[in-house]
Amino acid sequence: HHPELYRVLYAMSPSIFEGNAVGTLINPESVEPARQLAEQLTTVPAADRAWRLKLAIQQSDAYLNLIFAYGTAFAPDPGSPILMKLPTDDATVALYNAGFGNISDKVDQYRASLEQYRGIVVDHNTDEGGIPSAAHLFVTLVNRGGIKATEYTFPGGHMDDLDNRVQNYMRLSFRSIWPPAHRVVARSLVLLSSRRANRPEPSTSGH
Repeated sequence: HHPELYRVLYAMSPSIFEGNAVGTLINPESVEPARQLAEQLTTVPAADRAWRLKLAIQQSDAYLNLIFAYGTAFAPDPGSPILMKLPTDDATVALYNAGFGNISDKVDQYRASLEQYRGIVVDHNTDEGGIPSAAHLFVTLVNRGGIKATEYTFPGGHMDDLDNRVQNYMRLSFRSIWPPAHRVVARSLVLLSSRRANRPEPSTSGH
């Protein structure tokens, strides 16, 4: 939304999806626990629903957490006890599918913003479900429109090879695209990655 501020788009394993999210990313059968929770919360006083919902999410498995995160982002419903709509009707299914999907439409919608970036880079690993094909589609569509975008692919799963990706690809992409005064941001990201991994910080010699 604000290429005039960020100037560079570097997406690591981006949350985009080719095809329908409902039925692949979101299993309709797994929505049932969320529906049951909504039903249970209808009997809870309105003043207590927020903390009861928070507690239920904290105690739920990772998949139910995904449904709550996805649903509240793309099909919010403040009037619902669970603050979102569930994909149980055609209209809501369309909202869910449009969340991470509709890549072609979104590229067309935001083309004017994409054209303003100094650089667009997408990286992903090979074993990340639908992410690799969707990321490749995004890069293909952007390039097809005459905007330069770069794609890097690495072997492994969703969180694999992060140090290499940050230090040797994201950082170098920033250095090649940003003017020197802005490179401190890239350096900060590298330091943050090293600290989180509890590894020695990379040498600053020659930077």
